[in-house]
Amino acid sequence: MLAHQLLPLVSELRAFDVVDLIAFSRLERSESLKSLVDSAVEQFFTPGNIEILDSGDVRVAWGKTPEIQFNFRLRSVPLEIYFRMLLSDAYGAIGIDFIDCPPDWRKDFEYFESKFRDSLQRARLQPARNGGE
Repeated sequence: MLAHQLLPLVSELRAFDVVDLIAFSRLERSESLKSLVDSAVEQFFTPGNIEILDSGDVRVAWGKTPEIQFNFRLRSVPLEIYFRMLLSDAYGAIGIDFIDCPPDWRKDFEYFESKFRDSLQRARLQPARNGGE
């Protein structure tokens, strides 16, 4: 569910020049990187729901496709998710590190799934609706 909701953001971030992303990350220009990522995030999520964290990783080697990994936090009260996003020119991947949710969500998987989905939907910007659509 998380990866599905993040797919447009992953695609948007993959459109940036990987050299710029690597340079911002390696040269510790976190404010420039944060600004770039925030501009992508605000196209798909309500303000303040997804935040890039300062830590990340870059993998660059001769003859291999560069990869860059960012750490994020998604907050949609009462849900909080810490996750990693791995980007390359060929793919994007999501890995969940930690989920914090109310204790009652953990009692039943179907209940958790429903609440998790609702929280993710609330974090997303809702597309404008035309007429009867």
